[in-house]
Amino acid sequence: MTGNRTTRFTSPLVAPLVALVILTVVDFAAAQTAPSAAAPAAAAPPTPADAPQVEVKTPAVTPPPPSGAPSLSAPPPVDPIPTVTPDRYFVMIFGSESTPKRGKYTHTWYTIVRATPNLDAENTYKLDVHTISWMPATLSIRVIKLRAECGVNLDLHRTINFVRSQGECIAMWGPYELNPEIAVELYNKSLKQIARLNSGRVLYKSIDPDVYNICNCIHAVSDLDGFSRRSMIYDEVRNYGIAASANLARVITGSGRVDWTVTHDWLLDALDISKYRIQRRSLAPRGQVAPRPLSQPALQAAR
Repeated sequence: MTGNRTTRFTSPLVAPLVALVILTVVDFAAAQTAPSAAAPAAAAPPTPADAPQVEVKTPAVTPPPPSGAPSLSAPPPVDPIPTVTPDRYFVMIFGSESTPKRGKYTHTWYTIVRATPNLDAENTYKLDVHTISWMPATLSIRVIKLRAECGVNLDLHRTINFVRSQGECIAMWGPYELNPEIAVELYNKSLKQIARLNSGRVLYKSIDPDVYNICNCIHAVSDLDGFSRRSMIYDEVRNYGIAASANLARVITGSGRVDWTVTHDWLLDALDISKYRIQRRSLAPRGQVAPRPLSQPALQAAR
């Protein structure tokens, strides 16, 4: 009897306790497996109502780097390319003779000038002057002479002073500016001819035999126009002295090689030959106006 009463008294108390334990275990397990988002989020720090609002803007153009710092975005400054003025070329043809005219006292010569712009001074030129003036080395012309003799090529001033000392009058054609298309070629041919005359391989003879290594003053210049044209166009027997120079001027400056309508008289002062008494001749055909002299005082030769 006693055992049965005990069982009925304790049974109602054990069941609720077991249920409470089970619920407690279930709640604890649920709390451990719940997501962390269930935790309350940290609150943002309060912003004062009167705090200034700063607006950040990205500049549209990259600012220049500090002084002395290299710039990666902008190309380095490039100096402007200077304008190069081409060289200019001029020719003058001279002739001299005595009065009355004698072959011993006649001469023909030619001068070519290259005018290079002077970069150190505006409107000035550096002049390179070359003259073909072929004479016997003795400076004594003997028209009737069987053998050729050594020759000498004189410069412009020495030639003028020599023929004046012989009592000869001087005539000049030019200065004319050469056509740029043929100017450099004629200038180089003139330098080669001067070098050939100065080499000692060419002899002088007043009436030459049309041999390449023997020539007189006329053919020393006319060979620039071709050796084969000596006897056909540049015959020293028919034309000598000023007449030979006139014929040479007409032929060697023809075919549009020079502008004969203008003479560049500023070169006379630049070459210091305006002090001499020289007759000015023209290439203008008969009936046409003589060439207009061009004086350019701003163009001073830098020699």
